[in-house]
Amino acid sequence: MPTFDNDTSLMLAIYADMENVFEDASNQVTERVRDFVEEAVYNPFSQGKYKRLGMNGGFLGSWRNSKLENIASLSLAYEIYSDPNLMVYDPILFQHGNMFEDRRDIMDEAIEEGTDYDFDETAASIKRDYWSLVLNMLEDGSMDKIIKESFYKSGIEVVKS
Repeated sequence: MPTFDNDTSLMLAIYADMENVFEDASNQVTERVRDFVEEAVYNPFSQGKYKRLGMNGGFLGSWRNSKLENIASLSLAYEIYSDPNLMVYDPILFQHGNMFEDRRDIMDEAIEEGTDYDFDETAASIKRDYWSLVLNMLEDGSMDKIIKESFYKSGIEVVKS
């Protein structure tokens, strides 16, 4: 068992453990978001008139997480987001836009709301609600389970009072 000479060394050790917990949990949640995108966006519809890129330049591969910097000292926060710069923009193949508009910045909304409008009556014009699946994680206890597992992996027992 480590010993600590002062409050600062103890706080830094706790912070390092918490950083591992948050990183692991955000990685797990990011993977779940990708699973939900596959389930609600990719799987229900055939490929259609353009080639899907999936994890290699597609919406699926755009999901990332990162630690937020410049927040209060000894505070941790991670964000999970779709990074438009990881999506290919090929206007001729209608990948994330067309010849007149690059839609990578709005792809998450366009998919969620069904407002991608290059082709009538295709998956692009149908709401594909992957985000409700993410929100359900908060309600059904899945998020709590992920966080508890991340604490456990770091050797920290979570006790509910």
